Amino acid sequence: MGNYTVFAEVSTAIITLLRNVITPEPFNKPEQIGICSPREKENYEIGVFLYDIEIHKEMELQSRIIIDETQYKEPPLSFSLYYMIFVNLKSDSSTKQIDEQRILGKIIQQLYNYRKIPQQYLSGSIQKAQENISLQYLNVSLEEKNKLYAMWNFYNETACFYKVSPVFMDTEMIHTTKRIVKREFKIQQKQKGEKYGNSSNSRNNV
Repeated sequence: MGNYTVFAEVSTAIITLLRNVITPEPFNKPEQIGICSPREKENYEIGVFLYDIEIHKEMELQSRIIIDETQYKEPPLSFSLYYMIFVNLKSDSSTKQIDEQRILGKIIQQLYNYRKIPQQYLSGSIQKAQENISLQYLNVSLEEKNKLYAMWNFYNETACFYKVSPVFMDTEMIHTTKRIVKREFKIQQKQKGEKYGNSSNSRNNV
């Protein structure tokens, strides 16, 4: 489980992975692969953008984590992260679109080959936790893409979409509860002829 930095750590891991698997061929500028939104596409030629965060509500039903007799933590938060990876080469050459498609093809090929973020690309709290984080290609409909592009005021650039999960975040806060005191109860066997309570009192006749 990671701490509050898990989102940034996953994004950084994806960048590190891409810089290692698509350079120097077909893309020879690893410094031009970075985290940015479509509105900031001029900053990088290949951008990785976290556009949605989904929390898994069913994790709230999991049992508390017992630390000791007086302390416990709530179960970790679990998320799916949704990423857009876009290619926008700064070149104005006649082969710009072909070059972008070649790069995008390499990205999809390599992320499919790995299926999960390799451990060597993880850092920070998720590296310590040795998380097993999957990379799932999303078939986003053209209608959904148009809504996203309109929201970002972004033209339909060469792009692909991924779901990254599960990503766990430690709830961190430790709760304290009272220690349970053990109680003992003794049951004595009734002696022969012994009566309970006031059962010897006679009943009134009606």
